[in-house]
Amino acid sequence: MHTSLRAALLLTSLLAATPLVHPGRASAATEAAHPTKLTVTTTQIGPGSLRVVQTYRVRCAPRTGSTVPRPVETCRALAGDPRLLRPAPAASGPCPVPRYWVDITGVRDKRTVKVSFRSCVGVQGQMVKAWLRLLR
Repeated sequence: MHTSLRAALLLTSLLAATPLVHPGRASAATEAAHPTKLTVTTTQIGPGSLRVVQTYRVRCAPRTGSTVPRPVETCRALAGDPRLLRPAPAASGPCPVPRYWVDITGVRDKRTVKVSFRSCVGVQGQMVKAWLRLLR
């Protein structure tokens, strides 16, 4: 057998035996060993002194105990977009009423999470909108 053919067969067998895990995504085994336990609090600030506060629990693998409307979609989003749990730079600029704040605390991948998104512009605004879509 030719050397290049042997190398190709070896590479093919190695790739077939290697589990594919998307970078930034937790495998099912990792998630089961280090479950996600988050509390997400949204605050809507309206005109005057109006404030509406809602709190949700996010649990992944198992999802029992989750109070988010779509736990599967939320867990997939957390696995696919690490920005949802990373602090973002503060943005300056006016925010129209109503304004929304999103605070996330808890544990994901054995790491303590404590992040707040408070703006309606920039990266913080994008994360507020992403969280509000997940929670509706």
